[in-house]
Amino acid sequence: MASKVVKCAGIISDFDEEDLIRLENDDMYVLCFIHWRKGDVEAAVKLATDVLRWRKEKHIGSKL
Repeated sequence: MASKVVKCAGIISDFDEEDLIRLENDDMYVLCFIHWRKGDVEAAVKLATDVLRWRKEKHIGSKL
């Protein structure tokens, strides 16, 4: 799913590297996005894209 999120966004710098690693390696995290969008994978990818971009903007989870 991480590769789909990056393709949707077009720019990898829109996301925190740690968030992308988690998305790539944590299946339960990915399944949460799918669950929140009731199985709609395209909507889950958009949600993940928006959430990860917001997390980077707000410096959530990043090492300061």
